[in-house]
Amino acid sequence: MARVTRLGLAMVLLLGCSPPATTGESNNPRPDRNVITLPEIQAARTDNVYQLVRVLHPMWLRKRGSDSLRYDGDIVYLNETRLRGPEALRQVETISITSIRYFDPGAANYKFGSGHHHGAIQVSTRLAVERSTA
Repeated sequence: MARVTRLGLAMVLLLGCSPPATTGESNNPRPDRNVITLPEIQAARTDNVYQLVRVLHPMWLRKRGSDSLRYDGDIVYLNETRLRGPEALRQVETISITSIRYFDPGAANYKFGSGHHHGAIQVSTRLAVERSTA
């Protein structure tokens, strides 16, 4: 009888110490590391998008892979318009930006077409949001 009582007590202790069951949903979802959101843009207080990316996600501006010497660099899009490389971000002021997204090479080639050997950075502005809701 004492053996059954000890076993029961051990089971209660084990169940009481186990972590709570999860429902699969989190109260604080992990932010997408490939997106700079409007609150992050406003909190950074930078003049242009290049400075903003350099402060928050400097790896987006670095060339990666074996082709880094052959190809110029990441390609930048302002909404859906293709600009040049990351230096074009210096000309874009943060005041009208709603979000910035980095696409790895595979995702960039899928979304924008081939030729994105180092990925792409897409800057979204309020103008694009207003056009899509009109």
